[in-house]
Amino acid sequence: MDFIYFLGRFHVLALHLPIGIIYAVVLLEFLARKPRFAGLAAAANYLWGAAAVTAVITVAMGLMHASEGGFTGESLERHRIYGIVVALASIALWVFRVKSLATYRTLQPVTGIIMVVLVAMTGHYGGNMTHGSTYLVEYAPAPLKRLAGMEVREKASSAADADVFADVIHPMLELRCGSCHGEDTRKGSLSFATYELLMEGGEMFPAVVPKDLTQSELYARVMLPPTSEDYMPKEGKTPLSADQIAIIKWWIEAGAPGSGAVGTLNPPADIAALISKELGL
Repeated sequence: MDFIYFLGRFHVLALHLPIGIIYAVVLLEFLARKPRFAGLAAAANYLWGAAAVTAVITVAMGLMHASEGGFTGESLERHRIYGIVVALASIALWVFRVKSLATYRTLQPVTGIIMVVLVAMTGHYGGNMTHGSTYLVEYAPAPLKRLAGMEVREKASSAADADVFADVIHPMLELRCGSCHGEDTRKGSLSFATYELLMEGGEMFPAVVPKDLTQSELYARVMLPPTSEDYMPKEGKTPLSADQIAIIKWWIEAGAPGSGAVGTLNPPADIAALISKELGL
């Protein structure tokens, strides 16, 4: 199985090939419809063949990568389905163009648009697994967030009025840790998508133990030297700041509540100031 996992991790490199080739051949065929660029059409058969071969290889590597575990949820299933459809459609269009060129040229504007949409949807759900389902609309205006199905919370007027988890702790964890421990990507079976999932912990240890820093693996991992193998986050991603770690430390020591106004927890003045800064107040 290790060799399967090894091959599967090349999926993140291979996937750029069919994407680029499909977009290129669709654009080329639209341009070739004009007499000025008609000569470009001669390359289309080769490009569709390359798209089909690389798409099949990418799907195979993707299935191997998914077998490693750590990915789950709706985004994984849709990414898998759309990826397979793109591979099958690329093969079909390659054969169709070779066998029935005249009919293919008539339908090409429609098939080209369909392929662009399929590739975009495949990439969208793949991005959800890598960056989290809210990545594209994280900084969008409130109406667009609501349209995307996101809950839009009114900004707290003061640190004391802010909800300790929904407004303070969760946004920090989602921003810095959500790409690996989100709703769809659960490395080590650990998810920070909701308070309940956070408190469930991972497959081997609890992430947070209220009032006990020594048993809270979340705090232990972010306090390790960046050179440590167990330091989080991995892969060169932006870590929590010293201020954010101080807030999380206080939150755990305060019992790691899942809701309630910050003011009811009587934070020290320095922590209240850090929370105000974190909230942009």
